[in-house]
Amino acid sequence: MTKGNVKPIDILNMLKQIDVTNLSTMRTIYNTRQKFQIEDASGMTQMQQLLHILEKNKWMLWHRKHADTNIVTDLFWSHPDSIKLLRCFSLVILMDCTYKTNRYRMPLLEIVGITSTYLTFPVGSTFISSESHANYAWALENLTSILDGWPKLDVFVTYQDLGLISVIEEVFPSSSHLLCSWHINN
Repeated sequence: MTKGNVKPIDILNMLKQIDVTNLSTMRTIYNTRQKFQIEDASGMTQMQQLLHILEKNKWMLWHRKHADTNIVTDLFWSHPDSIKLLRCFSLVILMDCTYKTNRYRMPLLEIVGITSTYLTFPVGSTFISSESHANYAWALENLTSILDGWPKLDVFVTYQDLGLISVIEEVFPSSSHLLCSWHINN
């Protein structure tokens, strides 16, 4: 049932219907599902699982590893449909970085595009080891790889991170930069 995407509550209800003396709880269901997921992982780490899933589903993917420890330090991914949308709507790109929102405390740089009907779509996401000039440059170089010769990006809207702004000016010299109105108001 877990592989069939049946909700845990539905699994528990079905077990109780089959056997009214069944003492399973939601915790039992969650623990059993976790056990199945670990067995399905075939000894891969969470990062290896993520890379495997992204590659299997044909996402565009770049990553860098620490030379000594072989630990992934930076990761950029983008869905093929997002790339198609970016090639159609490359006028305005929004970028924002979140902090301490994951268990590894890595900043997440979100890159978002806007369609002609003012709807947003995800262009790419990047876990970076730090908010350094080199990491931003690596992320934006991957963004240029997605474009692969298509029209250049015209306008970038970001928060006031001087490192990110300077990299945008280097990688996309003909583009304009605007500050996010939310950050201006603050």
